[in-house]
Amino acid sequence: MKKFAKMLVLATAMVVMVGSGNVAEAKGTVSKVQITKVGNTNVKKKSALTVKRDDSNKKVQLTVKVTAKNGASKAVKFKSSNAKVVSVSSKGVLTLKKAGTATITVTSKQNSKKKDSIKLTVKQNVTGIKVAFTGKTKPVASKNSVYTLVKGKKYQLKATVAPSKASNKKVTFKSNKKSVATVSSTGKITAKKAGTAKITVTAKDGSKTKKVITVYVLNKKVSKSKKITSMSAKLDKDVLYAGDTANVVVTVNDTAALKKYSFKSDNTKVAKVDATSGKVTAVAAGKAVVTAYAMDGSGKKATVEVTVSTKEVVTPAEAKTVITPAQGKTAEVTVSFNGDATKVAADINKLVKAAGVLKDGQDIKVKVNGKEATLVLKNGEVMVAGKTKVETLADYIAGKKAENDKVTMTYTAEAAKAVAAVEMVKLVAAGTTYTYDVTIDGHKATSMVISNDGIKVVIDGKAYDAAVKAGVIEINGDVTNDAVIKDLVAKGYVTAIVK
Repeated sequence: MKKFAKMLVLATAMVVMVGSGNVAEAKGTVSKVQITKVGNTNVKKKSALTVKRDDSNKKVQLTVKVTAKNGASKAVKFKSSNAKVVSVSSKGVLTLKKAGTATITVTSKQNSKKKDSIKLTVKQNVTGIKVAFTGKTKPVASKNSVYTLVKGKKYQLKATVAPSKASNKKVTFKSNKKSVATVSSTGKITAKKAGTAKITVTAKDGSKTKKVITVYVLNKKVSKSKKITSMSAKLDKDVLYAGDTANVVVTVNDTAALKKYSFKSDNTKVAKVDATSGKVTAVAAGKAVVTAYAMDGSGKKATVEVTVSTKEVVTPAEAKTVITPAQGKTAEVTVSFNGDATKVAADINKLVKAAGVLKDGQDIKVKVNGKEATLVLKNGEVMVAGKTKVETLADYIAGKKAENDKVTMTYTAEAAKAVAAVEMVKLVAAGTTYTYDVTIDGHKATSMVISNDGIKVVIDGKAYDAAVKAGVIEINGDVTNDAVIKDLVAKGYVTAIVK
């Protein structure tokens, strides 16, 4: 009996020791675990919440408040009842995977009896809308969300939302100009009168996702004889930097009845274009091709290349590089231009005379758009001598088009005189932009863009403000370390000093 009593006391002592050890390990107490936020939404008093999933909120942070005393651990663990709908990371980041329901439970790691949960209902928002004309009556032309319709006709517009599993696929239709075109709640468009209207299709799920199309309404369908047969496009500016804007100018045959177009850029990271106005916005340095599409049903189109240059920031502003062409060097001068032929011809008259390449009674061989021509000077006016007739330069270049709708003339002159001629002539004909290249032995000594805004010298793709004074080129900034300038100096074609 005594032996049994001793064993009972020993066992009791061990239980007390073990119990005391557990109490010592569990420091403090956790009294409450509460989910306070799902993303930016307060949920302190909510047991359920509806969240909308779209491209911007596929991941949502769960915020949890743990009430603990005396140094108790605030660590928690997360669990989802349906990870195929909503999964949760160890840090409480929710990933909304698809529409459905899931309950998220947060449990204290120190005290598993302290927990909180919230039931999430995930609804999939509409992230995109596509439209198509599905009725028997089809638009005359369609391109880049621009459509041509005919007065008095009705058209059925069908909207398809993405993703296909969107929770609410309903949309609304609205016309911004009901006098031109109306649209019903089911997407039926009625062309009322000639003009332009925009039809907006908006998702009804609150996502604000929308699709806007433009409709041109004609009084009647364009006849074959009045459709566009020839079409060209150009930009109204030659030099663009990021942030600059320009306009695509479209030229078509005079007999064309409808001069409406849609526009599209093949590289919106470089240049964007408004689908109906043709306004180009330069985004970043590089090249893009903008295509203009005829909207009269002819199927005609025209393209223009858009080059966005890197703008050089010159510091200090006072620094100037003086480029002086070497004396006695023969150069090939190429002048590219657009604008009014009569005004341009007047400039070219003065330019070739100032460069000393043409005198009364003499003739010189030039190339216009790559084709050889002969210039002669008669009574102070530059003329073009052909096999059967002699005509003014203005008449000769009128209507001639080369790349980017320009006319290009090439002739030979002394390099120093060719540069000095720019100052003497005081280009420019109003509204005209000239690209003036002076090339010596196949090396481009200078490339100047001359417009009413002034002169810019382009060196290795970078454009610098410049001026021509006393036969030399003054460039704003120090460009003496540019590889192109170094090469020209090394070959003896120019000298370059900073002042």
